[in-house]
Amino acid sequence: RDMLREYRKDPGAQAQGAVLEWAAQCKVGNGDAGKQALDEAFEKFKQQPELISSNIALFVAEFCFQKKQMEFGKQLLRHVLCNHPENQTIRERVLEIFNNANTGGEGRQWADAAVSDLADIDQKGGQLAQLGKHEEAIALLEQAAQPLPENTVLNLGAANRLILFMQQHGKTPEHMQKTRFYLDRVRNTASRTSARYLQLKSHFNQLASNV
Repeated sequence: RDMLREYRKDPGAQAQGAVLEWAAQCKVGNGDAGKQALDEAFEKFKQQPELISSNIALFVAEFCFQKKQMEFGKQLLRHVLCNHPENQTIRERVLEIFNNANTGGEGRQWADAAVSDLADIDQKGGQLAQLGKHEEAIALLEQAAQPLPENTVLNLGAANRLILFMQQHGKTPEHMQKTRFYLDRVRNTASRTSARYLQLKSHFNQLASNV
């Protein structure tokens, strides 16, 4: 509640506060307030999943499984897996939550299905670009990256397609703003020192310096 008051103009804090409020009400056994908080949290998450960090999603998903709120719990866990599709530590943590709820047999198959659609999106973007469908490639990657701020592959893929487009067709304020947005997302992750991020950041800076 202190966080909600202090950061009342911050959409991310409000969304995460709503999710944590439900977990807090569950912890103290306040059923009526908990149901209201759950409905609010679920709605905020569906509207803007990108506002919920993976750490909080994991924390609250465990409460969801304990309280038999499986739909919300699975959506939160899918959010976590899709943000970190190659992180085995997170994958094992997700499977542990399924196991603790006696649904371990379902968990592994569910986890594989949750991230399968992401695997080839970056490749599809490249294929569209090779066909000259640059704007379609950008739109595909942006749509995939938008709800997943911690997925470095998709965010770098979107930035890469935008940079390539501007190198060929000229920069625009809108495209520059979008590229900075995706690069800033990656800058806030451990991948900020990766070779691909540094290369794209260099290309972006060159575009920004060109008159």
